[in-house]
Amino acid sequence: MEITLGLVFQADWDDRPFRVLAFDESEVFYDCWWPHANAWGLASVKGRAVYYRVPTDVTRRRGKPLRTEPLTAEELAVHRPDLPLRLARSTTLQWTRQLYPSLESYAAYVRECSPSSLPRAMKGGLSIPKVFLYPFGPKGSSKTGTLIEGANGGGFSMLELLWRAHNLQAPLIRKPQSDGVGLYRSGFQRGVPSFYIWGATDRAALARAETDL
Repeated sequence: MEITLGLVFQADWDDRPFRVLAFDESEVFYDCWWPHANAWGLASVKGRAVYYRVPTDVTRRRGKPLRTEPLTAEELAVHRPDLPLRLARSTTLQWTRQLYPSLESYAAYVRECSPSSLPRAMKGGLSIPKVFLYPFGPKGSSKTGTLIEGANGGGFSMLELLWRAHNLQAPLIRKPQSDGVGLYRSGFQRGVPSFYIWGATDRAALARAETDL
């Protein structure tokens, strides 16, 4: 089955139809039809939500296409399927208890750990003015998200995202980390895309970073 945005498909493990909201080579984010409400579960994009997700290869093998319902302009603005679902991943960098007061001080840390990664970290990132980041607790649970805004008002480099994520995560670190760093799409909150902070491999262990950043 070919996966496209807005594709409505029937999975062989559920009687309800699903609708594709975003996808990459590892995961498909989808909405689910709620029969009791006679509506899609994420019909409202005003609150907070975490996407349903399933491995891309499973979707291809076990899904049957039904029709296409293109995303509306409002849905595109919130779901932002053009954004990467995983980014700023490194097996060399780690979340630590050290706070960095400036972007330059964090850049010095990146340069020390992985000199070749710094030029890449200064590019890419997210082409949105603000984003919610969710750190993880000492036992791995997701904590309250924080809204951050890009320094230039138009977007974030990977370096800035990592710096802001690092300072959110630092107070929650209790022991040395060795799983690397990474940011992963979670859902949305108040109409803004959200990402969770994690290691070089996502929570579902679907894809590990092949190269730094």
